[in-house]
Amino acid sequence: MDAINWARQNAGLRPLNRSRRLIRSSRARSELMMRADFFAHPSVLSVPTFDRVGEVLELHGGRRPQTNAVLKRWANSSGHRAVLTSSAYRWMGAARAIGRYNGSRATIWVVRLGRK
Repeated sequence: MDAINWARQNAGLRPLNRSRRLIRSSRARSELMMRADFFAHPSVLSVPTFDRVGEVLELHGGRRPQTNAVLKRWANSSGHRAVLTSSAYRWMGAARAIGRYNGSRATIWVVRLGRK
């Protein structure tokens, strides 16, 4: 979350506040995807107390976090970058699940951004 806020500040945007609710929601989603062996955004994305929620996902092999590589991939993706740099959001939560995905070691990241 600090790295995302650093990137936002470098782009002239205000940092996002940490939300425990969005952190819990991100953690639950990443763990569900790892446990159930799927990788996708939910058909309806909602988190209680937030009027609007955005989400970015990442799946990579191995159990090492690869934070810098993940942030670079998101920055180089117009869709992910648009969500992470949107001025519509004021709150953020992030989590990752580490385990086995499709039989291989993997890490799944979920970042959720919200507006109340």
